Amino acid sequence: MFRLAALLVCLLSTGLSSPTRGGLWRTGQARIIGGTEASISSFPWQVSVESARDHTCGGSLISPDWVLTSSFCLDGFSRISEHILQFLSLRAGTSTRESGGVVLLAAEVYQHPLYSPLTVDYDVALIKVNGSFTLGPNVQAVSLPEQGYDPPAGLPVTVTGWGKNISNGSLSSVLQKVDVNIVDRALCRASYVTVEVTANMVCAGELLMGACFGDFGGPLVSGSTQVGILSWTLYPCELGLDVYANVGNLRSWINEVSGV
Repeated sequence: MFRLAALLVCLLSTGLSSPTRGGLWRTGQARIIGGTEASISSFPWQVSVESARDHTCGGSLISPDWVLTSSFCLDGFSRISEHILQFLSLRAGTSTRESGGVVLLAAEVYQHPLYSPLTVDYDVALIKVNGSFTLGPNVQAVSLPEQGYDPPAGLPVTVTGWGKNISNGSLSSVLQKVDVNIVDRALCRASYVTVEVTANMVCAGELLMGACFGDFGGPLVSGSTQVGILSWTLYPCELGLDVYANVGNLRSWINEVSGV
């Protein structure tokens, strides 16, 4: 027990100032730390953002023809030709990674104009689907909060995604979920000393419970309302303090682009 406590102290002292984005498009890594298997029927808004049919990011359906994700997930896709864009697709309606459900191509992508990969601020993006998803038991749009909503510390929330359950583990074939709480922004700011945690960000998670590489872009929900988009996290993921784009603060841009 003493050795475990000492190890956790060492991890906290060396890792809290070391946020990471993972290198998602190079590795295709993703998953939930300390979670359990989840059915898509319980999270029917969950979408897999795929590059050449490989799962690379999470996303959420906000209407039959719009997917919400992070700008980080679309770095490069917003500045390339329509020919390359055809390799970006959205899979909805399945609990299984890269299998089942319905797959539609992306038609257009939009990154927030103030997004910066250096500050990681305004990390929100939208994908217009080529066509539209048919809504049903396993495919539903998530609700969004009103502009200005800031989830309070202690609010119970859930993050979902596919991928790693330990930092050096392997991908999950089945959707995962973990229940955590919103963390006070002041505490989060004190933990991430190398990157500013702004009002456009919200923090959630706890030791051994949270997100990991490649869950980037995935939804953080309170009930059936999405309050966050996974943006970045600590390394190793087991430290469990994750930063999400604050959907309430970015709501007006989402509506301006998508009409949702």
